Amino acid sequence: MESKTEKLVKVCEERNYVRCITEGIRQAWNNSGNLLHYIWPALVVCAVLSALTGLLTQQLASEAKTSMVIASLVVCFLSLFGGLFYVASMDAMLVRWRDLDYEPVVTMKTLRPLITQRFRRDCSLLILMLLLFLLFFVAGYGLAIFQLPVWALAVVLLVLVLLFVPVEMVVMEIRFSDKSIAQCFVGYVKGWRYFGRILAFDLVGFILMVLVSLVALLPMMVIALVNLEAAESIAMGDMVSLPSHYWLLTAFAFAVCTILLLIAEFAWSHASCLLWGSITENEQKRLQALESDNTLT
Repeated sequence: MESKTEKLVKVCEERNYVRCITEGIRQAWNNSGNLLHYIWPALVVCAVLSALTGLLTQQLASEAKTSMVIASLVVCFLSLFGGLFYVASMDAMLVRWRDLDYEPVVTMKTLRPLITQRFRRDCSLLILMLLLFLLFFVAGYGLAIFQLPVWALAVVLLVLVLLFVPVEMVVMEIRFSDKSIAQCFVGYVKGWRYFGRILAFDLVGFILMVLVSLVALLPMMVIALVNLEAAESIAMGDMVSLPSHYWLLTAFAFAVCTILLLIAEFAWSHASCLLWGSITENEQKRLQALESDNTLT
């Protein structure tokens, strides 16, 4: 029978990206009880906000009022903070895993200070992502002005995407380390040293998330197509009447889609935490080797 020590999964341990993915998903599955035990408030908040978004979208498709537009913007803003609350709750548990080498059963009360700390860091991360998106948008707009040929645009965009890959290391440093935000930006240099590993990890993650999204987004896409067809028919003067319980289907579809995507993000975050730990362990060994060489010389 395995002892408790043999069951521990160390975050800071050398692994290749494939093992980070498989071990991360397995660890997330084994700790799914913890997910429902203390992240359920964040899941419920995100699901409710997503359901409200779906209902407002359905209403806007049939009747675009100023009040509805404002309500939609407010709900989208709240959804953003609901998502940050979820990510902060998840990161708090992953930080405890990093410290203890296992994921203890915790509650929102015991993790509240750590969640608050991670929420602030994740807000900084969101600002960073928005700035990078703005930079990409400005760069793409500038390239369009010069009217470059398609192949040149493709090459430039490919270069920009490759430059973006090491940013993943900065993101992991902000989420899983205790360094200051300013020190986390040094991770960009570290990201170049492990460029191949991060790129392969991101490509596999992108493929897996696309597959999950195709399943999760299916109910939402069906609802959106029905709303679009109804709006077009009304615009053409036809009388369209949807079932009285249709709003429940809309809310349910949006809520289920959100929950499935958040659970997939929960599993992928475990894999990302292991990748961060693997790179951190390799960096520590590299620095120790450099110090030994300097001592010998």
